[in-house]
Amino acid sequence: MAYVSGSIPSAPVTSVKLFISYALGHVTTATVKDVFDLVFNNEVTQIEELERKDRDTGKSFKLFWITLAPGRHSPVWRFVEEIEQVGFARITYETHKGKDYFWQVRLNKDKEPVNSAVKFTPRILPREETTSNNATDKERADVIAFTKTPAFSKLVDSIVFEGVLEPGEIKEKKVKFNLEQLEEQEAALADWESK
Repeated sequence: MAYVSGSIPSAPVTSVKLFISYALGHVTTATVKDVFDLVFNNEVTQIEELERKDRDTGKSFKLFWITLAPGRHSPVWRFVEEIEQVGFARITYETHKGKDYFWQVRLNKDKEPVNSAVKFTPRILPREETTSNNATDKERADVIAFTKTPAFSKLVDSIVFEGVLEPGEIKEKKVKFNLEQLEEQEAALADWESK
């Protein structure tokens, strides 16, 4: 049974799982265990580690999951209470030249159980198109506002209805052919077709 939420539990709890979302790449599992054992009186039962690379800097960092087996009057419960109030708590793991270095620790949230009765299969999802039937009020208001702009009038005027073209709408671009280039291209094509 793992701790879910609340202060000191009335029923016995076998474990509390904490999470460090960012630790420098040189931090080891042994370092994390030593710090948590020192702070929480040797109540660490398991530590899991995962190494990642920062996508912006390329530097490696680590994630840690720490499982504790706290007693009823353990300092873990005050720590957990602080996490619940603020969202995280800090543990100082090193002081160097008068500066404290710390980890932000959170409660590990268990994932929702997946309903095994529902079977997921790969499939292609249809593209959802916005129509007047499924448009939101904001989308409808945006369209109405656009219809009152000069850009909309220009767009409507530029549309060709039923194949009728105004004089000068289509301008043909005259291209000069270089006879030598054309002969080279034909020779290359004939050579390619013969292979």
